[in-house]
Amino acid sequence: NGDLQISGVPTLNVCQTEKALVKSILALHRMGHPNHHMPMPPSSTESLLSAREVEVAILLAKGLINKEIADRLSISVTTAITHRKNIMEKLRARSLADIIIYVVMNGLVDVGEL
Repeated sequence: NGDLQISGVPTLNVCQTEKALVKSILALHRMGHPNHHMPMPPSSTESLLSAREVEVAILLAKGLINKEIADRLSISVTTAITHRKNIMEKLRARSLADIIIYVVMNGLVDVGEL
C-alpha cells in the first residue's frame, strides 16, 4: 500500500505515484487526528463547489491571499473572503491545508503547480 513502518513509527514512501502518496498523507493525517473531519469528496452527480468557488479554491491552494484573489478575479476583497468562507463551510474544512488536499485529490490542480 506504499506505507512503511520503522520501529513502529509511520513513514511515507515517496517512491510511489502522486495519487498514492496523497492517499498515504491523508491516512497519516487521520492517524494523528482521528476525530478530524477531512474535506468531503464531490458526489458523482454534482459538484460541491460552484465554478467561482473552484476558481477561488485553486488560487488559495496556489498561495494567493484574499487581495490577490480579488484582483485576479476582478471581485472585491469582501467577495473573495465570502467565497473563502463558503468553501470552508461546504468542504467542512478547518484549515487551508484541507482546501489544498481537496483541490489536489479532485484533480483541480496538479501538485507541481503549487
